[in-house]
Amino acid sequence: MKQIDIETSSLNEYKRLSELFSEIWSADIALLSLSTLNALYIPEKLSLLLGISNEDLVKDQSEIFARILHPKEFTIIRQAHIKTLEFYTKLYKSHSQIPYVDAKYYLKLKTKDGEFKNFSALIHPIFHSGLKFPLACFALLTPNTKLGFERFSISFHNKDKKLYYSSISDKYVQKENLELKEIENEILKLTAKGFGETKIAKELDIKLDLVRYYKKSIYKKLHVSNMSEAVFTALNNHLI
Repeated sequence: MKQIDIETSSLNEYKRLSELFSEIWSADIALLSLSTLNALYIPEKLSLLLGISNEDLVKDQSEIFARILHPKEFTIIRQAHIKTLEFYTKLYKSHSQIPYVDAKYYLKLKTKDGEFKNFSALIHPIFHSGLKFPLACFALLTPNTKLGFERFSISFHNKDKKLYYSSISDKYVQKENLELKEIENEILKLTAKGFGETKIAKELDIKLDLVRYYKKSIYKKLHVSNMSEAVFTALNNHLI
């Protein structure tokens, strides 16, 4: 996606606010380009944790992504964020007043010590005077462990409404469209007990191809790539 230029005076003001909010709330609030998620400013504490300085941000940011993102993360984050931008675009075009919405992503970041840690990133768009679409956003990063179907969400603050990104339909949907089916729960429980595909098919009295079909559905709903990750995610989120 094309990067939109932010005038220097505005960018410096956003950086100052990011630093100020980080100090006031004792939090890590980074400044990102909303269109690309490229980092424009990183607060000192987060900079020390990740081993990336603000001087590094002038370099090719694909190198920075490669340094701090878990290898399995980049593709799914990019897919979800494209749909976030599409959702925002439709939303802002259809409302005369700017709706107050935030996106929230759960991701793994690599620290300077080489350890991957789980974070949540609350992404709050910043609207610049005279523009109908935000150029930048504040990202509040906090340690977290939640993964699974709630990894990517959009919240409406004036309504009790939340949508979740589905890699099955490649769009934001309501929670009930992502919840595991009863048979998918059973497959996860049996896998956790050490059952293989053949034994699961026999235990549930279904064909082996159907077990494999439901496993693929589980992977997409939980944003994982194998059953070990699926069981871990399900157990940690009390889904089984």
